[in-house]
Amino acid sequence: MMKRPGQRHLLLLFTAATLCCPALGGGSVYTSEKEVKVDENQPATLSCYYSGFSSPRVEWKFVQGSTTSLVCYDSKITASYQGRVVFSQTGISFHSVTRKDTGIYTCMVTENGGEDYGEISVHLLVLVPPSKPSVNIPSSGTIGHRVVLTCSEENGSPPPQYQWFRDGVLMPEDPKKSRVFTNSSYTINSKTGELVFNPLSAYDTGEYSCQVYNGVGTAMRSEAIRLEAAELNVGGIVAAVIVTLILLGLLVFGVWFAYSQGYFNSKCLFHFPFLFSIILSLPLIPTSHKVMDLAWVQEQLTLSSLLWEWGGVEKWGDIFYHVDLEEHQTECSLIFLTLFFLFFQEQVKGE
Repeated sequence: MMKRPGQRHLLLLFTAATLCCPALGGGSVYTSEKEVKVDENQPATLSCYYSGFSSPRVEWKFVQGSTTSLVCYDSKITASYQGRVVFSQTGISFHSVTRKDTGIYTCMVTENGGEDYGEISVHLLVLVPPSKPSVNIPSSGTIGHRVVLTCSEENGSPPPQYQWFRDGVLMPEDPKKSRVFTNSSYTINSKTGELVFNPLSAYDTGEYSCQVYNGVGTAMRSEAIRLEAAELNVGGIVAAVIVTLILLGLLVFGVWFAYSQGYFNSKCLFHFPFLFSIILSLPLIPTSHKVMDLAWVQEQLTLSSLLWEWGGVEKWGDIFYHVDLEEHQTECSLIFLTLFFLFFQEQVKGE
């Protein structure tokens, strides 16, 4: 149906009102496009028109997050944009935009020392296709526990949406709406790329991959990584606890036997809690944590003559008395182990 001339006139007035910002003092500032979308490395023009100003001063500012910078001041392009942007009475033009140019550009028109003022903002969105996403998927998870899979992509503009696949099948955001995933309990955040199983079930074993898309270029998918849903290994935990208790019992028995034979006096026993903390922490020290100072160990053993004079064994407690545990934790453990084995060697020889 053809619109009558009166209807077309009203439509033009409505469009102009939405793109126009009335200025203080009677002037007005407006634009032909409040949002400009352009591919990266392509030219772009942001328009700014004004009326009701006799000798206006035009400025452009750029806002991206919490950062604000001037593109044009007093109708002149600032130094940081020289060679990339051209100013005209109808707007600014980029020779070639990059993803860093995405943001809000505001055209500000003033006159008479700021008494007459008007502005209009234009959103520039530089379009960049997403790159291959990176994922963090554990190789296994315990059934009945919470398991988190993450996916991230840093280059796409606008920010991409995230999708997850299991064994090549798209996972719906609501698992109960799919017969394939109805036995699973998970949530998908399509904005952050996080897939959370709470709890993990035996049905969740499979190969998982993440796909990103933002309407620019083609969707990109990560490599598939297998996640195994496993039962809690109660037997292994019990066995580890038993072995630990047996080793601790042997250590306590060895110290008690040495004391009962008169090898340690009360002065030495004063240091036993300290030494126990050293020997029990030895398995927790990764070999790459720090280089063992073997020279320091040799010095301590030599000074106390422990390797040759068991009659002076009470001196070994004094070695640790003034030692910084943080600085020589590994070395102290080595000394204690050396003394422990030498003690039993002497017992065997004596028999």
